[in-house]
Amino acid sequence: MFDLGQPNKIFLPLVLLLGMMLVPVKAESVTLQVGLIQDGRPPYFWAPTESSPPKGIYIDILDAIARRTELSFNYRFLPQARIRLYMVKGLLDIEPGIDPSWRSKISEVNTSVYSDPFMSSSERMVTSKHYSNADNMQRSCVMLGFNSEIENSQTMTTLDEQQLLEMMDKNRCDFAVMPSLVIHYYLAQKKYNVNISAENNHFELTLRLFHQQQALLPVINQALAELRQSGELAEILSRY
Repeated sequence: MFDLGQPNKIFLPLVLLLGMMLVPVKAESVTLQVGLIQDGRPPYFWAPTESSPPKGIYIDILDAIARRTELSFNYRFLPQARIRLYMVKGLLDIEPGIDPSWRSKISEVNTSVYSDPFMSSSERMVTSKHYSNADNMQRSCVMLGFNSEIENSQTMTTLDEQQLLEMMDKNRCDFAVMPSLVIHYYLAQKKYNVNISAENNHFELTLRLFHQQQALLPVINQALAELRQSGELAEILSRY
């Protein structure tokens, strides 16, 4: 028989354990290193300047996750090839905006885990209006680190998609493949001598995490679910 005035030594730990189980699980306070392409990729993100902090879709989403969790994010702007290497070596924790099919090297598969998707993406073929024979286009333009499957001896490489469009505008390459959202952003800024195809190649963009951060996935996915349910995620995407 238990003495209610003196809690039993076995009963008290059970009460404490039950209380702990009822407390929502949250991630410990931790700062994650996020890899972003050094020259920026509007509207996904802009690199910081002396007068402006980093901004864009990915930044806004990660900042919103930080407000709902104990996580914080440090943004590191690096060449694309270095981001992929650092993610494999664990020198970065997150590469945002990645469809898992894009990281198919064995070393990347073995060291990557992915959040739930936070947005969809599609691609479009962009062709120069200077070139009339669409069936015999040879000179491709690619952004450094992207679309290696269409590279050939006449491929021109650029550092960002604005340079890519400028190259086609000046008749220095014939075609390129670009995300629809990026194309819309740049065409809203300036008129280019290009034709745009219909959407194709649909992807689901996630947060790619270094596999040793897998324990954080439930917390990140819960924050993404809350952003989706509250409408804040849709509001972020509508800004751009």
